[in-house]
Amino acid sequence: MSISGFDVSDQKDEEKLRDGEELYRVLFKNINDAVLLISPDGTIYTANPEACRIFGMTEEEIIRAGKSGIVDTSGPGLELALEKAGKFKGELNFRRKDGTIFPGELSTVFFSDKNGLVKTVMIIRDITEHKLIAESMRKSEERYRMLFTNMTDAFFVAEVIYDKDGTPYDYRFLELNSAYECYTGLKKEQLLGKTALEVFPDVDPVGLKEYEKVTLSDVPTYYEVKSMEVKDRSLDVYVFRPENGKLALVFKDADKKKEIREAPGKVHGNLEEKIIERTVELEKAYSYLNENEKSLAEAQQIAHIGNWNWNIVNNKLLWSDELYRIFGLKPKELKVTYDLFLTYVHPDDRDYVNIAFKKTLTGEPFDIIYRIILADGSERVVHAKTEVIFDEDSPVRMRGTIQDITDRKQMEKAFRESEEKYRNIVETANEGIFLMDAEFNVTYANKRTAELMRYPQEEIIGRPVMNFICEESKPTARKSLEKRRSGISEIYELKLMCKDGSLFWAFISAKPLFNKDGDFIGSLCMFTDVTKRKEVETKLKETLDNLENLVKVRTEELEIAFNSLKESEKSLAEA
Repeated sequence: MSISGFDVSDQKDEEKLRDGEELYRVLFKNINDAVLLISPDGTIYTANPEACRIFGMTEEEIIRAGKSGIVDTSGPGLELALEKAGKFKGELNFRRKDGTIFPGELSTVFFSDKNGLVKTVMIIRDITEHKLIAESMRKSEERYRMLFTNMTDAFFVAEVIYDKDGTPYDYRFLELNSAYECYTGLKKEQLLGKTALEVFPDVDPVGLKEYEKVTLSDVPTYYEVKSMEVKDRSLDVYVFRPENGKLALVFKDADKKKEIREAPGKVHGNLEEKIIERTVELEKAYSYLNENEKSLAEAQQIAHIGNWNWNIVNNKLLWSDELYRIFGLKPKELKVTYDLFLTYVHPDDRDYVNIAFKKTLTGEPFDIIYRIILADGSERVVHAKTEVIFDEDSPVRMRGTIQDITDRKQMEKAFRESEEKYRNIVETANEGIFLMDAEFNVTYANKRTAELMRYPQEEIIGRPVMNFICEESKPTARKSLEKRRSGISEIYELKLMCKDGSLFWAFISAKPLFNKDGDFIGSLCMFTDVTKRKEVETKLKETLDNLENLVKVRTEELEIAFNSLKESEKSLAEA
């Protein structure tokens, strides 16, 4: 029933809205990349759960932060991203709630909504791990050297020197860290290239014996020793063989460790007091929580439906406590009359309600929706039902119920807006997005999926996903699909086959979907074309392989030259 411009959808329309909204909501909420809907001025309208996880914020916090609050404004790629119109894809640095910066692969696309307002869908993939892997290939030696240099335990690596019988007897310093310099009081320049016996002629024979055992057996050892070389302190020593012909030693001050062990006893009493205080606080908090839960349970039992009873003969009108609350009043706050009731009805609906009530007195059914204005000026929507009791042909009593359905009406509106919002996000994404059922048949594919696969959208729907995977990737795909049944999300790469038979590499992010009973109902996939990246990786691998072969050849040449030199020295010695 419509009242003064108030739109009430029928059940079928509402179900369609729910179905459409649910489809796009599933896609939006389950994509493994951050998705934001923003305006050109940087206002953020919505953010999906993955965005909340990546940025470490709630959706409300992301909306309050705006684009300027999550983008690293000092990043080198910001100016280029801001200058680009239409679609943009590239890398940009972003800022989490805790202030940390992370690299992201950014895809954006602009569209106009039904009101002609320009909006942007921003999809962000956290590529921190990818960057770290790439960086580690180039900087692994630097990273470990920094760890080696800055560790608090003393550390050195030495070359093993053998006697003519193959028994280790001395060790040449190859590398050592700052802690070793602090412990011994010797500088790196005084040690590197020299042997242990050259630097420490009176070195502890127990230590040399331990070194020999580790060198010959490749079994690490740990021991404690009183060292004269290190300020006459007791040392915890760990010795191991990192590779053939080399020995590594790590030690730290055992006396200091004993002092640290004894320290906890001194604070034991304070710790017990803190535990007792904390226990009391937790008990109070738990009690308070129980009270709140009880109050909440009681409040939930109260339906938002108030009832009223009007004795027409003596004009006495009674309202229930909940009905007072619906109208924004305290229970029994004032004496209610029909005229007073009408003053709370929205001015545009007042005549409609008054006429409906009068018709009810003649026996017509009363079941209407109208708006009310509370004392604070807020507007609510209510659903009213009424019945009249007659004495012979005269109405003597009227009774009914009024239910606050504001939330339901707002939800219907939200469904429409949400369906449009999520549809715009999914349909304008630069990535292919598709849904599969429990049998891995495609049930939904966005426009980008059709573009990448070179199929009309309708030809993708209903087909098994294996139809779009090339033969060489099908074994990998089958294993991956079984992981979805087991509830495992996954990021992997496959070769996909277009309608025209052409192939391309796809970077796929897949996530299983389950119903409320925990039954597997399908999966959500998002993919991008990474063929160019794969080509670059292949060329890079070929380059690395070539370099490795060159190093290997050069090493062999050096070994031959070294052996030749040794032979020459031997011949000269014999001569």
